[in-house]
Amino acid sequence: MIFFYIQTRSYFYLIVAILTYPFGLLLSKFKGTLKEDIVIEKKEIEEEEINVDIMPLKSYILLGTPDEKKRAIIEYTKAVKAHKRPASEAVLILKKLVNDEHPDVGLYASEAIEEIENFLIDELFKANDDKEFCKIALEYVKSGYVYGSLEEYYKNLIKSYVENISKSDPDYYIIKFEVTGDIEILYKGFEETGSEKIKELLIFEEFKRKNIKAVKKLLL
Repeated sequence: MIFFYIQTRSYFYLIVAILTYPFGLLLSKFKGTLKEDIVIEKKEIEEEEINVDIMPLKSYILLGTPDEKKRAIIEYTKAVKAHKRPASEAVLILKKLVNDEHPDVGLYASEAIEEIENFLIDELFKANDDKEFCKIALEYVKSGYVYGSLEEYYKNLIKSYVENISKSDPDYYIIKFEVTGDIEILYKGFEETGSEKIKELLIFEEFKRKNIKAVKKLLL
């Protein structure tokens, strides 16, 4: 079973293999072939001219053909890795595509979710400073890769590292808010820094909470 895990690098497939032993051991060969097929097809798709900006990925989920969805998945993953789109936003959409009626689309989405997770972990290790570390760790948590006690561990780590960021930096308050959900932190940050970035986030959050009175006050 240890050799099986080394081959697949997947706890999911390991569990399936244990539950269906000895037939489950065939999954390692199946998964390897499947990955090879996906890599080949991805390369072919990437060589084509793709412009996903014409129709956002959310529209592809509802209206796109299987090939359009697969192209969109590749482009969206590339956008995350180029720091053009948030990982948490991408993973939320990709999770919906995992259960697509077309198996190929589901496989592409599953591979993309795994690829983004590996990317985030690599980025954590390469973080240049505490602020960058906090932002990446926060995306990792918001993407739903960790649960329960492990999620709490990462949140506590962020809460600890964020204290090394200058309190004159708007990101100090934004990160603290995102990890705690306490909107009063944003109000304090806006009072201390006058940041338009914090103000915009406050308007968005108060609007979500249907606090129209607060939104009007912030817009004055």
